[in-house]
Amino acid sequence: VCSSDLATEVFCRWRGLFDMVPVTTSFLGHNVHIRKMRNPDELQPESNLTPVTCEPGTLFYDKLMKTLFVRCSDRWIACDQLKMENKAVVSAEAFANGYQLKRQQLSFGEKRTA
Repeated sequence: VCSSDLATEVFCRWRGLFDMVPVTTSFLGHNVHIRKMRNPDELQPESNLTPVTCEPGTLFYDKLMKTLFVRCSDRWIACDQLKMENKAVVSAEAFANGYQLKRQQLSFGEKRTA
C-alpha cells in the first residue's frame, strides 16, 4: 500500500493475489502482510469518527466495527487481519490494541524511531 494507490486498486490486487503474493506494506520498520480486507465500495468508517485530514497510509481503528481502516489516496479501506513480519496472523482488534492505535496517530510506511 503506497501513497498513490487508490482503495479499489489495493482491494483488486489483494483479491487477485492474496493467496500467492500478499499485499505488503511497512509499519515501524517491519513488513506487514494484509491478510483480509473488505471491498471499499461496501464499507467506510463513520465520517464523524475519522480524523478530518489524513495522509495516505494513516491508520484508524473503529472500535465499534472492530475494523482497522487504512487511508488510501482517495478513501479508506478496511483491513480485518494482518500479519507482522515473523509474527502470527492477528485480527484488526489485536493489532490496534497491541500498538495502542487509539492513543496515537500511526501510519503504514513509518519507520521506527529510537
